[in-house]
Amino acid sequence: MEDVLTRALDIVTKGSIDSVRILSTYGRLLSNVNGDYEKAREVFGKAIDISRREQDHDLEIISLAAAAAGDSYDNNWQRCVEWCLEVLELRDKSNDLFALTSATAFLIRGLIATGHPEQASQHALEFLSLAERFRDHGVLSTAYWLNGVIARMKGDWDEARRFTDIAFDWSPGDGRVLGTRIVMEFDLGENADGESFLNESVSDDNIGPYYVHPPVFASQGIDVGIEASTAFYEELLAQPHPPPMSVCVATTALGLTAVAEGDIGAIRRHRQTMSSFDGGFVWFAFVCVDRISGILASALGEFELANGHFSDAEAFYRKAGYSPELAWSLSCHADMLLTRDGDADRDRATTLLDESLQISSDLGMRPLMERVLSRREILKA
Repeated sequence: MEDVLTRALDIVTKGSIDSVRILSTYGRLLSNVNGDYEKAREVFGKAIDISRREQDHDLEIISLAAAAAGDSYDNNWQRCVEWCLEVLELRDKSNDLFALTSATAFLIRGLIATGHPEQASQHALEFLSLAERFRDHGVLSTAYWLNGVIARMKGDWDEARRFTDIAFDWSPGDGRVLGTRIVMEFDLGENADGESFLNESVSDDNIGPYYVHPPVFASQGIDVGIEASTAFYEELLAQPHPPPMSVCVATTALGLTAVAEGDIGAIRRHRQTMSSFDGGFVWFAFVCVDRISGILASALGEFELANGHFSDAEAFYRKAGYSPELAWSLSCHADMLLTRDGDADRDRATTLLDESLQISSDLGMRPLMERVLSRREILKA
């Protein structure tokens, strides 16, 4: 494919309007397949510059949307948001609904990942109208799913169910939607429903990046089986150039699996890989990297480092209003403090557990409530 695109670029006049679509496609190949993000950005830049020079807004939107996709695969969500906002400035000047829907979807993902759910929600509701105009089943499923993700991150379970149910209507068995429902049902202690969705994802061969959830559950004391997830992510990392976004998800899954299995060597390897993503967000798992890094560092006995990661995770969740994830992070943080058992650690752990219990009680997160109550019993002993 790369040879075809480079030959096509040799055929068309360099810097011509005819080269823009080829450059945009070539840039996506470089970023999404080859992992050459520096060269991809150079190629995207050329496509954008040419389309602006020629004042071709349709091609400019296509080029910007392609650049946004490339940065998402590079796990650079802030830059992805910036490209997408440039697309929206042109939405009244272009009739290219495909590029516009693609950019809007990436914008919403980026806003979720950077902790801006209110802005994400505004664009996600607008996305529904855009998707209805486009009338593509995949786009409609994506639009309703993203609205469901935002609701789930804020602990609005009813809205999350409503949106994801509609997403299933448009795309039955959509693995992304299944992943979101798996997380939500287990968070609420609806294990039968959670296992039903989990089994559906496996039986329909839907194992993909969104299948990161079983190892996350394992780190929270919920055993749903992690063998299929482990095999998938080991194969993913064995690819020649896995995108950083996929590496981040895979390392999260394999790192948490190593914690569940007590494999210190593997934990150390995955912690080293994860360090390059610190301060970021694990897409599909819908957790910030610092929470995962905190768990891995704690398992290695690097308690001071773990304490910093958990504190950063909690600051992110508080600012974003991601209450369910905040409650889990507080519980993990308290576990680390109880393990370290230094001066004032038990008092600090009690404070964290109290807040986690309050949030989980308010949101009806029964498994976390039970977990926190068991830890409090240990503190009383």
